[in-house]
Amino acid sequence: MFVERGVQSSSMDDIATAAGITKPVLYDHFGSKDRLLAAVVLRSGTVLGETVMAAVSASTTPEDALAHGLGAYFEFIEQRISGLHTLLTEGVPPGSEAAAAMETVRDQQAELIAGLLIAQSATPDPTQAQLYAQIVIGATERLATRPGNAERPSVDVLTRHVMDVIWCGFATLRDGERWEPNGGSGD
Repeated sequence: MFVERGVQSSSMDDIATAAGITKPVLYDHFGSKDRLLAAVVLRSGTVLGETVMAAVSASTTPEDALAHGLGAYFEFIEQRISGLHTLLTEGVPPGSEAAAAMETVRDQQAELIAGLLIAQSATPDPTQAQLYAQIVIGATERLATRPGNAERPSVDVLTRHVMDVIWCGFATLRDGERWEPNGGSGD
């Protein structure tokens, strides 16, 4: 219903009716529409994490793990793009439980990505891995959900382009090479 009508236009009465339950039962379980939306977001995040982890677990090399994980992520988003656009374009109110749930899902994905980076690094740095994980999340989320009426690139095309940027860039990081402003030293 959130996808069909939008979050704001979906009433708890309509949701209860569509679910075949009474409105009081819906409120007993979730308390509010915001908590219901948060539960939907968290459930989707769990399925996303399981989907990506299954793709990564089946991989034999770090490169395959990244490519398969990205492909699984983009495929997951592609299958649910209308619902995700509803959340992103209608906006989840800042400070709401649904907004917190979206951040929880992003944090879970960051932990997964950071763990993979640490496992493959010659000199693991958990703080650095978390920062890189956030870069991956921001880039892939924006790429997967960007607005526009143009034809969306395929999952394979999206995966290939992100691999070009991330894998080639991470290859030098794994070897300890870092970009330095003006050729100087620093973090």
